[in-house]
Amino acid sequence: MLNFIISHITKIDVKIKNVIYKTFEFSLILLIIATYILFLYCTYPISFDLLNSSILIFKTAITIAVSGFISGFAINSINNI
Repeated sequence: MLNFIISHITKIDVKIKNVIYKTFEFSLILLIIATYILFLYCTYPISFDLLNSSILIFKTAITIAVSGFISGFAINSINNI
């Protein structure tokens, strides 16, 4: 199973790899922003909305990263057919 996954990762088209990397970079930036907002809330608990917004941004970033990865593999498998 692991060899199957590794072989599919190495066979991805260059354009699709770039899209996956850009998606991961964008989600990483969102994760850093969410972590910083959460750190601010833990340091200075001003408003409960700050906690909710940081958790929402964190969930959004994780969802974007996973969906970008899965859609990249899906598009690559459609192009190889």
